[in-house]
Parts: sequence; C-alpha cells; structure tokens
Amino acid sequence: MEGALLLVKAFPVFMIASPSFVGTLSAYCAARAADLSWGNRPAASPEEQVRRRLALKLPDDDALMSRWHRGHVRRMHPAQRAARRR
Repeated sequence: MEGALLLVKAFPVFMIASPSFVGTLSAYCAARAADLSWGNRPAASPEEQVRRRLALKLPDDDALMSRWHRGHVRRMHPAQRAARRR
C-alpha cells in the first residue's frame, strides 16, 4: 500500500519534470553523436589492409561485394534472370 501511495504522490512531479528530462537527454545524445572519435581504432593504411588480407588468404572485398550484389539483383529482378537464360 505504501508503494502505491508513493507512486500517486510522485506521478505529478514526474509529469511536470519529464519535458526537461527529454530535452536534456536529447541535447546530450546529439552532443555525443557528434563526437565520433570514441571507441574507434586508427584506420590501417591501404597497404597494411592488403598485406593482412593476403596473409589470411581472404578474398578481395570488391570482388566479394560485386558477386553479392549480382546475386541479389538477379533474385530481385526475375525479368533479367529470364533474359540471361535465353
């Protein structure tokens, strides 16, 4: 019973103060989103990326993305798929 009474007493205060919570937190989130430097590692040079990919025997990113894209385009456009079969 005490918990319900506390909720009833605190609810008007919450309703009056909630717009300031929303405004303050929105401004804080916008300020934090503008700072994208946190948590990011420095980017490796292109030569370093190629060396790592070759060392791990990974496929070329451009070729992999092109193959993925062609497959999805074929699935999305049956007319093109039918034209290729002719």
